[in-house]
Amino acid sequence: MIVLQELLLSNNKEYCMQEMLYRGKTVIFQNNCLTFKNEISFDTYFNMFSSCKWNTYTKISTVSFKISLQGRGKIEVVAGNQDNIKECIIKEIKYNSDKIITIDVLENCPIMHLKDYCYIKILSDGYTSIFNGKYYSNDDIISETKKYALGICTFKRETDVERNIKILIQEILDNKESPLYNLIDVYISDNGNTLPLKKWNQYPFIHIFYNKNYGGSAGFTRTMIESEIYKNDTFYNYIILMDDDILLLPSVFIRLHYFVRVLKDEFKNSIIGGANLNLQKKNIQSETCGFYNAKNGRNIITKQNGLDLCNKENIIFNEKYVNTNFCGWWFSCIPEQVITEQNLPLPLFLHRDDQEYGARTEKKVIGLNGICIWHPKTSGKHPDYIWYYEARNMLIASMSLCPEEMTSKQLKKEMLRMAISSCLAYRYGKAEMILRGYEEFLDGVDNFKKINPEKNHINLIMLSKRDSFLIDKESLLKVKKKSTETKVHILIRIARYFFPSFRDCYVEDECSPSAYVGKRKVFVVNSETKSTYLLEKDWRKTLGIVKKMFVIMRKIDRDYIYIKKEWIEAVKEFKTIDFWKKYLEI
Repeated sequence: MIVLQELLLSNNKEYCMQEMLYRGKTVIFQNNCLTFKNEISFDTYFNMFSSCKWNTYTKISTVSFKISLQGRGKIEVVAGNQDNIKECIIKEIKYNSDKIITIDVLENCPIMHLKDYCYIKILSDGYTSIFNGKYYSNDDIISETKKYALGICTFKRETDVERNIKILIQEILDNKESPLYNLIDVYISDNGNTLPLKKWNQYPFIHIFYNKNYGGSAGFTRTMIESEIYKNDTFYNYIILMDDDILLLPSVFIRLHYFVRVLKDEFKNSIIGGANLNLQKKNIQSETCGFYNAKNGRNIITKQNGLDLCNKENIIFNEKYVNTNFCGWWFSCIPEQVITEQNLPLPLFLHRDDQEYGARTEKKVIGLNGICIWHPKTSGKHPDYIWYYEARNMLIASMSLCPEEMTSKQLKKEMLRMAISSCLAYRYGKAEMILRGYEEFLDGVDNFKKINPEKNHINLIMLSKRDSFLIDKESLLKVKKKSTETKVHILIRIARYFFPSFRDCYVEDECSPSAYVGKRKVFVVNSETKSTYLLEKDWRKTLGIVKKMFVIMRKIDRDYIYIKKEWIEAVKEFKTIDFWKKYLEI
């Protein structure tokens, strides 16, 4: 018997809402038993079975389902298609027992009969208690044992790291009943040099090492080097890169393990990407696997971002095929074949490192409902310094992925687009950081190597600081909510910028600039903290930025052809173990 997916019954509200596990009105979970009255349905994010993906990516040809319960009623297996969401009952079976019984609801059902998805629905005469349930297969195939290295990069987040390590030790690493016992080792790159080594290194499966604070790219690369390149006799099939400040559900690792151990040969080198759910609103999917367009340095935003995962139609839609080429390193499972001494990430400090590496590997990226983490949502617009990394790293990534596409014309076009749109939104600090990123790229490789990444980052933070203050209740009522921006809105905003501005307004921090077009002063409000900061139309700053853009464009015309050649050769070096050993002094 090859276990494919277990029913997740615990309704610990720390992790998720009940509607992400099951749907039912009178439901109680205690003593590892789920008791309900009348009806319960498992057409949910964590418990729906995605037969389309199991059929596409794995060797599984038949599926069975068994459940242990107590009570009286009827069990239905419901299947449906993604496009028309027409469902049908493919199997039903009655049960009646005062004792705990195990019922084989499905036995060796061809996976094609389960359509695109299926789930279990139970109609009870009174109360029924469920103890466990699982989808499994009796196919005559080899279920391969996999071993995983879990790579975590952290910087002075001792509480978050300790919480996640304790959960892993309790549920998996030191739990002999876990299917992943002895199959995961943890590698932590401590960029802040603050974790207590003696406390954690007593465990043979935890490895912590102090690292230079050269950003997330350096931290995650260090975990790759330690686990894949400097490993001793241990062989890992995958390295899972994971953020330090996430909320972690241990069963996610088990679901991942069940999936990858039966992958078809043509998908064994695929990257398995976890979804990024909103820690503040746990049913909202902030991001999932994406597509990075190296030609213009932009992400193609998928329609799965922002989905409410309590909604059944969204859960089904979330499993539809989308062309993706990367997964954020909040939770990304990368095959060991990808990570070699000549194929390491670029030293980008933060931002675009995971996108460039994913696009570079050219591996298929697969997502699956139930493989996810919860991550704190960054409230409001990114701080201005992020746009320095956005601009600089986009250019460096293009030298790795498609240097022939990044012509001088394209370089100017992207700079003008980013900087001018920032000015029109009164975000002059953002525009300054974008131009600073372009300048550093155009200063060449030698200058890039001389910069101390940690000191540079501290300086950028200082330059990006802005004054904020609390907003009163009366002003809070005036705040404009989030708005969308069409091409027409953009044209109006451009035209309106050249007219005098008089009135003030209050807007949410996620509002598009169209919400305050033509205003003199804009108070940007963080609805969670009730704090605000001021944006103000400033022609002097606009003209200064335009002047700087012309200087940069002249430099592009004069030097880009030579600088481009330097960068193309440099990124080849940056990907190697020899570079990283010198860079991190290891």
